[in-house]
Amino acid sequence: MTTRLHRWFEEYRPHLMQSLTYVTYRPASWNGRIPKLGLQPLVDGFERLLGQGASVKQAMDRHPNAHALAFKKSAYNWLSFGREEAPCYDADGAAIAQTKYGSTYYQSTKLADAALLVLNGKLQFAYWVAIGDDFDVTQWMFDELPVNLAAVAQGFGRDLRAAANGLWRAMKVNVSFKLNAGKRVGNFNLSHMRDVTDVIDLTTLGIIGERKLWEDIELLHTQTVRTLVGDEPEE
Repeated sequence: MTTRLHRWFEEYRPHLMQSLTYVTYRPASWNGRIPKLGLQPLVDGFERLLGQGASVKQAMDRHPNAHALAFKKSAYNWLSFGREEAPCYDADGAAIAQTKYGSTYYQSTKLADAALLVLNGKLQFAYWVAIGDDFDVTQWMFDELPVNLAAVAQGFGRDLRAAANGLWRAMKVNVSFKLNAGKRVGNFNLSHMRDVTDVIDLTTLGIIGERKLWEDIELLHTQTVRTLVGDEPEE
């Protein structure tokens, strides 16, 4: 049995334990990990996908190439994957490199475009919530996502490049900054682009035959994302 990842504000603490609910899961499907999920249909859906043997890793290239995505190595309310790093500036306003970014490489432009679409959405966020540590983003946390990117690319067809370009344009104009040791550290704010990524997620789920999971992915997202009213969401 397992329950979902819980985040809470101080006022909710007295009610936390009595609000716990549990669902069943198959340890073998999760490589011995305990998925932090509290919605049985979502557990069952991920286990169906995991049982098919497909994963994002199958589209990756172990060697650096031109089909790359940069990803932020920490997350909170969304995960961030871009064709380049988010901007970062020193105290004088000069552009500098980010310090908590990694790179991931794909076998073709089409597969990199499919990865850009899938990894920035709520589907990947839900999987990260299930198997991650609620802070770090390391490659296994997304290369094990049980989605066949080649099938996604084929399913989008001629619309693939346009969809990826549209998302990337939206990302570049939705950058949030935080002050850190005198630096202005940028992050692509996916919370401002859910109207775009939700359409992509729905299309992806339709392609992989799991459209019915959408309501539970939405519910998990609502349960998990925590932002004080009037505050900018944390990355």
